[in-house]
Amino acid sequence: MIGGGTADSAVRAIPEARPVRAAHRQPDWWLLGICALAAIPSIYLALTQFMEYDGFWHVFIAQQDNWRNFWFDYKNNDHPPLFYLLLKLAIKVSRSVFVYRSIPIACDLGSIYLTARIARKICASRFAPLLAALVFGLSISTIEISVSVRSYMLAAFFVLLSFYFFLDLLPGGNADSRGRSRVLFAVTLLLAVSSHYSTYFYVAACGAALAISAVFAWPSLRWKTWAANFLAFVPVAWLMRYYYRTHIRLHTVTDDYLAPYSYKGNESKPEFLIRNLQSAFNFLSPWRIENRLEFLAVLGVLVLIGAAILLMVRSRAAIPLIVLAVLAAELAWAGLHGKYPFGGLLRQQYILFPFLVLTIAVYADRLFALIRNRRAATAIAVLMAAGMLSAAGYRFYRFPKISGELFTREMNRFDAAIPHPQAVFLDQFNLIVFFTHHHQWKWTFDRRLVMATPVDEYSLSRGNNRLTVLRDRSRWMFDFADPGFFHDVADAIRSARLKSLAVFSVQPVPGAMTPDQQDAFEQKAFALAGAEHLQIRKFVPDGLNVYAEFAPAGANP
Repeated sequence: MIGGGTADSAVRAIPEARPVRAAHRQPDWWLLGICALAAIPSIYLALTQFMEYDGFWHVFIAQQDNWRNFWFDYKNNDHPPLFYLLLKLAIKVSRSVFVYRSIPIACDLGSIYLTARIARKICASRFAPLLAALVFGLSISTIEISVSVRSYMLAAFFVLLSFYFFLDLLPGGNADSRGRSRVLFAVTLLLAVSSHYSTYFYVAACGAALAISAVFAWPSLRWKTWAANFLAFVPVAWLMRYYYRTHIRLHTVTDDYLAPYSYKGNESKPEFLIRNLQSAFNFLSPWRIENRLEFLAVLGVLVLIGAAILLMVRSRAAIPLIVLAVLAAELAWAGLHGKYPFGGLLRQQYILFPFLVLTIAVYADRLFALIRNRRAATAIAVLMAAGMLSAAGYRFYRFPKISGELFTREMNRFDAAIPHPQAVFLDQFNLIVFFTHHHQWKWTFDRRLVMATPVDEYSLSRGNNRLTVLRDRSRWMFDFADPGFFHDVADAIRSARLKSLAVFSVQPVPGAMTPDQQDAFEQKAFALAGAEHLQIRKFVPDGLNVYAEFAPAGANP
């Protein structure tokens, strides 16, 4: 499967041998053309599509001008620091959504290029690498991740870059550049685990693939070479342990919205695995399969294809399939033990996609090797490319396109109710909602207010406009039925020496109250405000949302 000779000799054993050299002579402008084509939908969505809540959350963390606050917010989020630091540099260029998205888009284009370069190392056909790049670049999954201001595409880029060098460590790699590739593999792996923690699974999968390769290459094993290869994992393991001790272990609780993707014991383990494997398949495949029996049939075919690849391939070309299988097994184990979602949202399963594409490329390469007629092979490649373009166009056409930013209606209602607030009091959830519509303002940290509840004061400026924001670090959502909330409003007004303080409170999920419930809600709010010697100048309920303005009792309007 892997040992018993180098990859190059294994490839040359295939009848279709000459295209190996042709593939290396293939002008890069073909590949660059595919990258340019794939950039079109990403750039279009980057300019027109709304930006998700978590993306603005990342931007808020990155734009902090106080390093202590930056590290506080990093520690309270679930991701490593590299993407925040890169985003901090991007913000210095411009505070625009397109600039924020420029990082994942650039990583997307780099990943497309790397996919083809990796495929050229393990494929004999000149068509398979380009088709792999086309599949990867035009997948709606890739396009969606490429405009998400998150670290997933950054991690995918470093995963592919490290895999490019990893292949050189295996039998069939260039022995002259093995030392250089070993160092670059370790460095890019460090960057990968600093981008997203899902890459921990990839590190383990590479270790497993290296061990399997060593077993099959045992007759010709040079132990010093293999020892050096495994030593490349040492700094990576140290960094992984550091991140775990200082960050990951603080975030081991699975969020409620991910509950279906962690085993809870309310179904059999096989049912859990099959259900979520189908979920992952539907996220990554251009065709959704809702029927369970149909999915099991397709899964059986895929397993047979995988077995055929292992039987047909006697080189490094088997490595993508091995890494894919190990990654899927690791994610399934993590889902069964509640450590990481299995079959969860697209971004959690995307690490599987590059290796799925490379595995498909290897299988297509072996099929092309069976076609002796070059014109027939070219015609088939063109038809495959046309089918991919057609499927990609259809999926992009069906992709929901939403231009307005989240909570735009609520922000407009607040601005209409309280046009010129002196200061705005925000809980943790609404801090990001408010920032979504004020990300182009410059946020400057002023001080921590002198009060029992941790409240930070920020000065916002844009042109001649000025605004003060008070951030309550202790509350995810304000509760207008909580006397402590009104006590903190009064305390914040005194500590910040304000004449008035507006509160912007939007619920994550829209809702409504009956007239009687609304009357009771307002009466209780006014009573609790009066108990803290506050007057409510404006109180505008909007379903479950509240836009209010408070001032000390007896203060002039």
